[in-house]
Amino acid sequence: MNTPYRAPSTTLSKTEQDLINDVTQKITQHSNELRKRYRALGFQNVIGASVMALSVTGMIVTGTLYIKGLIPGWLCILINALLTSFIHELEHDLIHRLYFRKQPVVHNLMLLLCWIARPGMPSPWLRRELHFHHHKASGTEGGLRFQVQQSVDGFELVAR
Repeated sequence: MNTPYRAPSTTLSKTEQDLINDVTQKITQHSNELRKRYRALGFQNVIGASVMALSVTGMIVTGTLYIKGLIPGWLCILINALLTSFIHELEHDLIHRLYFRKQPVVHNLMLLLCWIARPGMPSPWLRRELHFHHHKASGTEGGLRFQVQQSVDGFELVAR
C-alpha cells in the first residue's frame, strides 16, 4: 500500500534560523523594490495565467500540426519541450504560491493544468511537500540529496 511521503522534521539552530529569516527578508524587500520599479509585475497573476494559456494552446496547436503532417516530428518535439519548460517554471512558482495566492480554486486549477500538461510527473501537490522539504533541509543530513548520495556512494558522505 502506498503511503504519502512525510519529510523528516529538522530542527535548526537559532543562528541558522536567523540566517534564513534574514535571507527571506532581503528577498522580500528586493521583490517589493522591483514591483515598485516595474509596474507590470503588479499583474503577476495575469502574466502567469497568460503564459499557461499560451503554452497549453501552443502544445495543442503543434500536436495538431504534426498529426496533420504539416510540421515534422522533430519540430513538434522541440516546440513542445520549450512550452513544457515554461509550464515547469510556472509549476515551481505555483509551488511557492506566487500566482493566485488568495484564490485557491484558480491556484489549484493551474496546478492541475501543470500536471495534465506533464503527465509523467508526480502530483504538484506532492512535489510542493518535497520541494519545501528541500528548502528546509538542503545541505543537512535530512536533505534528500544527502540521502540519495549516501545510497549511490555506498553510504559514503560526499560534500557538495
